[in-house]
Amino acid sequence: MFIAQSARLALRMLTALIIAGVLSGMLSACSSNETSTTPPAPPEEQGEKEGILHPAKAVPFPKSRYSHLSTEVMHNHRAQTIALYVDAEKGPDGQWGWDDGQRWLLVVQDAQTTYPLFDGRIQLGDLAFWVIDDGGERSIVLLETGTAHLKLRTYRYDAEKDAFVESVVYDAGAINLFPAQYD
Repeated sequence: MFIAQSARLALRMLTALIIAGVLSGMLSACSSNETSTTPPAPPEEQGEKEGILHPAKAVPFPKSRYSHLSTEVMHNHRAQTIALYVDAEKGPDGQWGWDDGQRWLLVVQDAQTTYPLFDGRIQLGDLAFWVIDDGGERSIVLLETGTAHLKLRTYRYDAEKDAFVESVVYDAGAINLFPAQYD
């Protein structure tokens, strides 16, 4: 039990470091006024992939809400609920009953509309999300971690398409991730 808690704490600390570094690089690149004489690399060489995520009519929700945040991310002057659900339950002691893998679902809910952003099974890992505000432009940042993978995604609402645009900012591929143990 203590080892599992230590591993989760280590992943959370790694998460914070990665997000700080990636966001710092993203913000620096966005605010840079320098021009390059070299044309940008094609998206497949940059490692960034985009997807369009439209609202869903019916979304089967996992057993438990894991975390949530209410804030405006759709630029409509009202708060949306961003919620992360997982197919796991808390026991009487307040600890999560984890299996080797769980189904996770990240959604944005606005009035009667649900936008599923992530819906998948994660083996030996978990998800964490944040909302960042870069000068009035808000994005959701999702970090997927596990013992064999690490992926960072962003989601930005596009009002013209009534959809969220997903960008895979970083994907380590198949790796071995060794968390430190805390004393």
